[in-house]
Amino acid sequence: MDAKQIELEDRLAEILRQAADVACQIQKHQQGAGTPHYDQIESAAHDVGQQLSRMVPVPPAMERLFTESEAPAQPGRSSSRPPASYPLPEASG
Repeated sequence: MDAKQIELEDRLAEILRQAADVACQIQKHQQGAGTPHYDQIESAAHDVGQQLSRMVPVPPAMERLFTESEAPAQPGRSSSRPPASYPLPEASG
């Protein structure tokens, strides 16, 4: 790794620590007194991860793959763009 990549990774790590701190404060405010259950902590972390994922820009090359003129029509879909979020598979059994 070069110095620039190390610097960027350190910067990202600090920003993620700040985001985690804010997420904890929000959760504490919403929950009130008491210790959160493990599932509540994981759920809050998952929500922050989804927000981050939505903020990451799509590279121009990927954006071109999903333009209406270049992508083949898909039956049952009004747009050739992928859905914003994917449904979780249902548990079997």
